[in-house]
Amino acid sequence: MNKEKGLLDNTAVSTIIENSTKSAWIGLYCFENDPEKCSWDSENGNAKEYNNFAANFPYIEMDKCVYFKSSGKLAGKWLSGDCQEDQRSFVCEIPTTSFEARAWPGHYYQWVDDSKFDYFNFDVKAENCLTMSLKTTVTKTSGFWYGTDCLATEHFLCKRWIGKDCESSPSTVAPLESKEYYSFFMKSGTFSSPNYPKNYTANSTSVYSLATLGSQKIRLTFNEILTEPDYDQILIYDGDSVESPLIGNFSGVHFKKQIESSTNNLYITFITDSTVNSFGFTASFQSII
Repeated sequence: MNKEKGLLDNTAVSTIIENSTKSAWIGLYCFENDPEKCSWDSENGNAKEYNNFAANFPYIEMDKCVYFKSSGKLAGKWLSGDCQEDQRSFVCEIPTTSFEARAWPGHYYQWVDDSKFDYFNFDVKAENCLTMSLKTTVTKTSGFWYGTDCLATEHFLCKRWIGKDCESSPSTVAPLESKEYYSFFMKSGTFSSPNYPKNYTANSTSVYSLATLGSQKIRLTFNEILTEPDYDQILIYDGDSVESPLIGNFSGVHFKKQIESSTNNLYITFITDSTVNSFGFTASFQSII
């Protein structure tokens, strides 16, 4: 949302609710105390370009949803609150009838990071999600995009965050214990243990942080788990840290194990010891209402 449109929308909200309620949810959810880390439920990006937070807000330690104050000294300002528990009015935006780019007759597509959709390379009519063929076969051509089931397990490639430099001289000495962090803000996707389907490394900890919008929840499915029983463990927390309730603990051999969060965050750790490494795991996730 650009600054001009944001200012117009904020004024419109104020006009709509000023005589009917003292505050209203505006469909904004913050993952950190930074407007750039606050995302709109309508998937229209974040609040970096325009926001009207009161001083010292957003403040996720209070809670992560954002509401609009329509009266008092903070009239027109945005504050943090708990949209799971606090009962307030809400303001919704009418859904748009089309996306910015029409890439195929009758189909609209959008990158999950809100990048402009100004290039495509379809070979056949696509479905909701897309994969790229890495080699030419009888039915597919290398480099072209093909439709697939969004819940299918596939490899994925993530781009480097804008502004983050690559390390110019990586260390040649392997640490005794390594720790890797992975973060997914999503509607659906997949992830796996390091090196999967090859063996994972010893003495390592991998952390996977899953997050979705607003009041949505997360369904996590472990398609395959092959680890050393009782020693190499997958721990699932119902929230955004290890301080959240533990709702799953897997090791050994399992297939199609499913867990659903009660919040819009899941925090997963995969901890390995020094012996008996195996394939690890592969998992898929999706946002649910």
